[in-house]
Amino acid sequence: MLFSPTGVSECLREWGDLEKDYQHIQDTHRLYRVKLEEVTKLQSRCTSAIARHRKKLKELSSSLVRCEAEQLGRKLSPVEADSVADIRAAADERARAFSEMEAFLPKPNGLYLTLVLGNVNVTLLNKQSNYRALDALFNFLLVWYYCTLTIRESILINNGSRIRGWWVFHHYVSTFLSGVMLTWPEGILYQMFRHQFLSYCLYQSFVQFLQYYYQSGCLYRLRALGERHNMDLTVVCARVEVSMQETVEVYLGDSAHIPCQYNFSQADSLPEFVMFQWFVKDRVSSSRMRIYYVDENDDVADEGTEFSARIRVAVDQRATRLTVQEVQLSDERDFICQVNGVSAGAAESKTRLRVFAPPEAPLIQGVRAGISVNAEAPSEVATCEARNGFPKANIRWYKDKMPLVPSVGSVNVRTVYTVESSGLYSVRSTLEYRVLKEDKDANFSCEVSFLVPSAIRTVESAAVGVTIHYPATMVELWRESPKGLIKEGDTVLLRCHGDGNPSPTFNFSRERELGAEEDLDSNGNVLMLWAVSRADRGLYRCQPQDSTKLKGEVELKVHYLDPAVVVPKEAEAMFKGEDLTASCNALSSLKTSTAWYKQGGQIVGVGNTLRLQDATYETAGEFVCEVSVPDLPTLHTSGSIHIVVHGAPQLVGEEREVHLDEALGRTLNLSCEARGHPAPSIEWIFDGGPVTRRCFCFCRNSSGPLTCALPPQMWREVLSESGDHATRSVVSVAVNSDIGVACNASNRFGADVRAFSIKAVPLVTSGVPFSSAEGGRVIIVVVIPCLLLLAVLGSALYFLHKKGKIPCGRSGKQDISSQEKSAKDDIVLEMKNNAEAKTEDTVLLKTVNVDKNGTNGQ
Repeated sequence: MLFSPTGVSECLREWGDLEKDYQHIQDTHRLYRVKLEEVTKLQSRCTSAIARHRKKLKELSSSLVRCEAEQLGRKLSPVEADSVADIRAAADERARAFSEMEAFLPKPNGLYLTLVLGNVNVTLLNKQSNYRALDALFNFLLVWYYCTLTIRESILINNGSRIRGWWVFHHYVSTFLSGVMLTWPEGILYQMFRHQFLSYCLYQSFVQFLQYYYQSGCLYRLRALGERHNMDLTVVCARVEVSMQETVEVYLGDSAHIPCQYNFSQADSLPEFVMFQWFVKDRVSSSRMRIYYVDENDDVADEGTEFSARIRVAVDQRATRLTVQEVQLSDERDFICQVNGVSAGAAESKTRLRVFAPPEAPLIQGVRAGISVNAEAPSEVATCEARNGFPKANIRWYKDKMPLVPSVGSVNVRTVYTVESSGLYSVRSTLEYRVLKEDKDANFSCEVSFLVPSAIRTVESAAVGVTIHYPATMVELWRESPKGLIKEGDTVLLRCHGDGNPSPTFNFSRERELGAEEDLDSNGNVLMLWAVSRADRGLYRCQPQDSTKLKGEVELKVHYLDPAVVVPKEAEAMFKGEDLTASCNALSSLKTSTAWYKQGGQIVGVGNTLRLQDATYETAGEFVCEVSVPDLPTLHTSGSIHIVVHGAPQLVGEEREVHLDEALGRTLNLSCEARGHPAPSIEWIFDGGPVTRRCFCFCRNSSGPLTCALPPQMWREVLSESGDHATRSVVSVAVNSDIGVACNASNRFGADVRAFSIKAVPLVTSGVPFSSAEGGRVIIVVVIPCLLLLAVLGSALYFLHKKGKIPCGRSGKQDISSQEKSAKDDIVLEMKNNAEAKTEDTVLLKTVNVDKNGTNGQ
């Protein structure tokens, strides 16, 4: 089934489609009926019009005859005579046209058809129907004839007739073909086969006539001689038949074997002996020349021929074979085998010996000079040569593996054949081709095809390219270096290229203001711009010298960054606690980024503006603004401003009074550093100076403060540094007793003082003083390992005691009272008043010792 629904919805959808088809069929049938009525009306109208026109033409002809008769012997003028002749010729032509028109119009039936068929119109309205009716009648007669013939032959066979089977079979085939033609519907295939079948029928009729004439004559003679049966209808005479190959193919220099087979049509009438003769045709005169003879007594090769020493013949019961050794080019000819059966007659056949020699590998050579696409005629592109082949080889040209077909004005191939002294052929082919620009990368090659035994071989040459000259159709100018954005100072290389070959020579120019062109010096197709500046930006062009329409353009943009301008300039003085705003700007073609750095590399601000608030001495120094271009990192500039902060000296450090402890007899370095502008001066004041401090000396077995002065030889200044905003001084003091020292820093805006109170600590058990905190840490570090050691020793003693290896007695005891007493004798007690004790405790807790470690290192 064409439609297999799977549900009701599909059935409903199919019914909807059928309804649409039905409506379409009704519309088509309605249109057909309308057209049919129109055709009927047109047929009637055309028939009536032809009848009226024919009647009027008849009346006009009669009028012309009557007018000519009424002239009373007066001749018509030449013009009138020509007019009358034209009218009569047109009338005759129109009558023939009406006959052709009526062939496609219905005609009324005659009396007989009207009586038999009534008013049924049997007129065939097209020419094809006319000849198809004749074909049907002819094919019907053929079917009837061959059917009756096969029936007659079947009856004769049943009654003992010795009709050959092939004779009856071909009658059956003819009957079938006639039936097919009779029932074949009208169409294109019928029209194509109709003429072939009619030709076949005519040819078959003629052959049957000849066959009948021959067979009847043979049968009459043979029956008269008593050699044939009375019921024989066909006869075959005994004769010899020879069969040979049409061609034998062999390579040059090889041996060729030419077989010749024979048999007799009547096996019961074989001859007593058979003779064989081999002939060869002369290449010039085409006359025969015998080269070998074989009969029951002789087997010889004819002397004096070019084959005498090179041929051999072998004979068996049903065949003979000729062998030609060392085949030469001249051996390519017809070899004839003749078999003579005496009473059976003689027969012969021939074989064409073909000799082949493959040519050498093809040699291709392209033209070295360039070929212009502007040439009007095809130009020589390449030559291809194949040497020493037989027979002639063929050369075919290819472009990019696609064959080139010769055509007028586009592709031309000239081929020259040369016969070498050896008889072999050399072929030389020249390709002439009208090149196009698209062929600039094309590869041309040739293919040599030649014949070999039972095949055709091809050898392809190497591919060659040709140089094609063509004008440029496009010019391109681009910046080759540097890559990326261009800044002032760069060297720019512009390169121009055109798609022509050879590459054209270019002129470079630059567009100035108001459209003016400035010619530039260049090196071939390269333009170098050294150390470009913003003045070099603009539109650059390159143009071939031989063309005014083609040009390449490139827009050159040179980016710049002017030096940074810092406001305020260079140096700016301000007082401590004041505010300052500085700006940094640089003109650039790109977006910039600004950062502020203080001397030393520390970033202090971002942006064009730097704001300094509540200035201190730390604010003083050099500020650098760094302006850079993010899109072009190599483009940057910088500016700087030096800030000076004026004010009274300020000592580094927050303490105004420093208490120090130092061992008696040691040397102590005291450092004092002050900031301010102008740079402050530092003055050291010891006891008795403008700043008075009391120096307390502690002596053993005595108490009470003493007022003492420090001898000048007991101190010296070891370091003195001075800058714009800071001054530093370091003095070395010998601690022989308690000392009071003051550091005084001053300038024109004020002064600042720091006091040092140094207490000399006498050496008791250790020359290295230590603080209470350090003593506590030492005690903890010592006590913990001792406790661990005592625990281990106690465990070991307890273990040995349990084992009984250590006796228990008083001999192991020790008197530690004497040791405690000796330790007590070495202790020195120092009595101090409360104030002195408090001051000493404070010093021990703070552990302030300026530059003590530095002094020891020095």
